[in-house]
Amino acid sequence: MRNKLIIKFLTIAALLIIGNAQMFADDELYQKLTSVSDIHPEDEFAICQENGDCAFKTNKDALGTTSPGKANLINGYLLITTTLVPDHIKLIPVESETNTYLLQVKSSSMYIQGGTNSAKDLKLTTDMSASRLKWKLVVNNNSLRIMNVETGLYICNNASKFSCNKSNSTYYSCLYKKVSQDGDLIIKKEYDSYSSFVTLTSTDYDFTETNDLKAFIVTDANKQKVTLQQVTQVPAGTPIILYGNRNHYIAKKLAKGTVNKLSNNILKEGDSSVSGDASTIYAIAEKNGKVGFYKVNKGVKFPAGSVYLVIKESGAKDFYAFDEEVTTGISHGFADQTARPADNNWYNLNGMRIDAPLQKGIYIHNGKKVIVK
Repeated sequence: MRNKLIIKFLTIAALLIIGNAQMFADDELYQKLTSVSDIHPEDEFAICQENGDCAFKTNKDALGTTSPGKANLINGYLLITTTLVPDHIKLIPVESETNTYLLQVKSSSMYIQGGTNSAKDLKLTTDMSASRLKWKLVVNNNSLRIMNVETGLYICNNASKFSCNKSNSTYYSCLYKKVSQDGDLIIKKEYDSYSSFVTLTSTDYDFTETNDLKAFIVTDANKQKVTLQQVTQVPAGTPIILYGNRNHYIAKKLAKGTVNKLSNNILKEGDSSVSGDASTIYAIAEKNGKVGFYKVNKGVKFPAGSVYLVIKESGAKDFYAFDEEVTTGISHGFADQTARPADNNWYNLNGMRIDAPLQKGIYIHNGKKVIVK
């Protein structure tokens, strides 16, 4: 059964919006290619309409279409749900012919045969002696369009099935490469900056190669501050905080039991029995452009998969803004940014090096916190 967890919104109070993320364990993530140097024959590919509306699937001996929807195409990445996943294409290099490939449908081992000016529809065949089997990849409009060597016609989509055309058409298709692997966790951010969720219970995950996405646990919380510590590997069923500015990320699957339990993590997972008390229970949310931990109103339920924090110390604040109050230990493993060895570089409170402060805020310089006004 498809294992899918969607972190739901929590109504903390009017004007408060939980920073959440969606996780997809069975879906697939594709990246639009912009250069022939991105082609590696061992990879798997999909042919999609340039705007992401239609991905291909086999339909008897032709190529039909299915629609993931424009909402799933963000910044050159295409998220395709399990029910719409296309048959994968293998690119088989043609010997002694530069940038020339046979397009093989992986599931059937059949090859895509190009159409002609009079019979435009693509066909699938196992006949290696058939004509119009060779294809070149042409860089156009920051994408790789697929041109038949024999006819010079490009693969296009007419909204019902794929065919060939040479005209300047908005329906040109291009090549996408599958960048997730089976069992990887696809993370679709709903908002920039911070969000929260709980990893799936069946698998451990590695965040080492998620580029600018950072995963955190909370190791301490008191009336003065909330302390976040970056982690690169997370065991199954762990509530965490994410920081990142892209829309899609991939956390790599690890065997369950690979990562030790993060015993110093004080974040907790909701289970529908927990509700706010307007005093000690907090959740991540955004208000007036600031993200942080807010006190949750009395009676507001935390559903399964949600994340909350408990601060019982007397005098705790109503709100701890991440960009002002939070001490983040994300660089070189230090628990506090003030412990960073002195150097002449500037860092923001997320541990990312910057050229120089461009706006007001708190920064790290020469191992100390500096307030720029």
